[in-house]
Amino acid sequence: MNLANENLPRIQKISRILRFATLLGALTVPLIPPFTWAFYHKLPAVMKRKMFDGAPESLGFPSQILGIGFSIPSGVLLFLMLGSITKLLSLYGKGRLFELENAVWMRRSALFILLHTLYGMLIAQPLTSVALTLGNPPGQKAIAFALSSGDLTGIFCASFLYLTAWVSLEGHRIKAEGDLTI
Repeated sequence: MNLANENLPRIQKISRILRFATLLGALTVPLIPPFTWAFYHKLPAVMKRKMFDGAPESLGFPSQILGIGFSIPSGVLLFLMLGSITKLLSLYGKGRLFELENAVWMRRSALFILLHTLYGMLIAQPLTSVALTLGNPPGQKAIAFALSSGDLTGIFCASFLYLTAWVSLEGHRIKAEGDLTI
């Protein structure tokens, strides 16, 4: 049996498992931040401290609305990112490995990973600090910007996936030219 024929069923099986997990994540994970902000007052103190460094015991309604508001675009980007990855895994699960459509979905996934990372770094993280300190007296409010290792990892993964998509597109183009050669 050819090595490629031996590996294709394994690739398909693992892709189907990952597709299910990614689809489940796409349908649930983006909902967690808005619900966290909406029900902040019901969270245990230890959970608040783990999620938000220096988190107050309670938040006012404006802080919760702000938190829900800026967490929704992040959730949409996360949903689109995981949806793109789900589509790519679906193609792999069908045994479609080196096709133009794969490169297109890889590139879309890379774009959404990058957008989600940049949104979190430049918008969500600073607004989190604003929302958590909105109820503080004047002079004790804060806005914080940071670049974390998670942000760098997201940027690197998006760049690497984009490069992989580019290589796949070139491979597909070369293959298509070869198919036309007699």
